[in-house]
Amino acid sequence: MKKVVVAVPFSESQKARLKKTAESYGDEISFITSEAVTEGDICDADAVIGNVEPDVLKASSRLSWLQLNSSGVDAYVKDGVVPEEAVITSATGAYGTALSEYMVAMLLVMMKKIPMYMDDQKNRDWKDEGPVASPAGKRILIVGTGDAGLAFARRIKAFELPDNRITLSGIRRRADFCPEPLNEIHPTSELAAELEKADVVAATLPGTEQTYHIFDREMLLHCKKGAYFLNAGRGSAVDEKDRSAGYAI
Repeated sequence: MKKVVVAVPFSESQKARLKKTAESYGDEISFITSEAVTEGDICDADAVIGNVEPDVLKASSRLSWLQLNSSGVDAYVKDGVVPEEAVITSATGAYGTALSEYMVAMLLVMMKKIPMYMDDQKNRDWKDEGPVASPAGKRILIVGTGDAGLAFARRIKAFELPDNRITLSGIRRRADFCPEPLNEIHPTSELAAELEKADVVAATLPGTEQTYHIFDREMLLHCKKGAYFLNAGRGSAVDEKDRSAGYAI
């Protein structure tokens, strides 16, 4: 018999389905909120579903499988968090829709100067804040062409007009193929050159050694003046320690 600890806020109907499936295999399953999981709950667990605190997981001597409900695994792949033989899987691919919709919304907020007009509205100050922009006709660089990046590309493509096309360019480690709906694909080594041409930069990178502070001061200074920058990936991809650096964006 295997012991499974579930620390994901499933609905009652979802819990019932999981419990029925586990029992059909003769396994024991328990449902605990991630904040309430203790070392005692974990010490003899064979599988854990959910983002339990890494320090608590260190007590799991029998753990063979950890399924996270996040796409990032940074905190869980460090030495000593789980047994060496344990398999870690994540929810990569589950958040593309939510993230891409957020990215479209935030881009429009910036392009249409929504915060300025909201402040004007609160102050009952009805004035023109100047020209606004549109995604139509823009060159959009997507840095990280995984699920979220391509979901954003599909949604932002809807803003193009027959005589005002959007050019979608992508950056990925290996530029061996160009996934739809991108128009171009470039290797990471060409990031600086592509930043110089982009009107919009949308980053959806994971947190790895290779992506850590990939957008540092030197790299961001390659951006066009007036470019829009979105980061919906790991925050560690952007070096924010010197916010007074006078970035071009």
